[in-house]
Amino acid sequence: MIDEILSGVSGNLFSGAIAFVFGLLARRAWSRWTKTRPAGQLWGVLREKRVELVLTTAPESSPRENSSLVFPSEAIAGGEVSSYLTNMLKVECRTRLSGTFPSTSWNRNLIVIGGPVHNNVTRILLSRLDAGVEFDGHAIVLADGRRFQAETTVDERGVTAPIADFGLVIRLPNPFSSKQHVTLLIGSNTHGCLIAARAMLHENVKLSSRAVAGKESFCLLATAHVVSGEVQQVQVVESWVPGSALRGAAAFPVEGPAGLREAISATDNSAT
Repeated sequence: MIDEILSGVSGNLFSGAIAFVFGLLARRAWSRWTKTRPAGQLWGVLREKRVELVLTTAPESSPRENSSLVFPSEAIAGGEVSSYLTNMLKVECRTRLSGTFPSTSWNRNLIVIGGPVHNNVTRILLSRLDAGVEFDGHAIVLADGRRFQAETTVDERGVTAPIADFGLVIRLPNPFSSKQHVTLLIGSNTHGCLIAARAMLHENVKLSSRAVAGKESFCLLATAHVVSGEVQQVQVVESWVPGSALRGAAAFPVEGPAGLREAISATDNSAT
């Protein structure tokens, strides 16, 4: 009798332990899924688990603005994006520089950090995409004519320093491959690139996901304060869906390596 009771108790404890462990694992899996799925949709990496991350090759004429070959804020943005994609979303992320970007990689899933002034990859892609936004020097100009540009101040030593900047996220089909996408993280100034990146990371994922409402193609405009060189309080201020993804010759498919090289060369010549 006692043996039967003990056996029943042991069985119930064992079943309860299994149910507890299963419930704990299920809750963790659900929690991770609810965090990663919106981010995966935002970055477009739910199915494609490999991306090419392209950083701007900084001009050698700006020694005080660049660290090695990359602008500091853009290097931080690249590190944060790469870490997030690799650790949170389990994406293989290969980092390259715009100045040495190979022609064989243009038709892949691209994330490009840097504006068209210094980043030739951004410049070429923008010339083949219709994102409903233009650039006038460092100013971001929307289709309705509104202009957004970094705000600066001059300190007592006469040094110009940014106090606010704007970041722009453009996510559209890759003009060199209809099966892939490009995500451009652009700033009015170099801090804006970091603002654009952070609008797509961590606590901002949910807000940005709501702003784009699950669309695969979208644009986000974000702003933030810059205090002592640090980006603070990123906020998305505008979002829109481009009416037409491809512009001009980009509407025609590019086939094969030779066709890809020819299309890139033609676009680069027209953009410069």
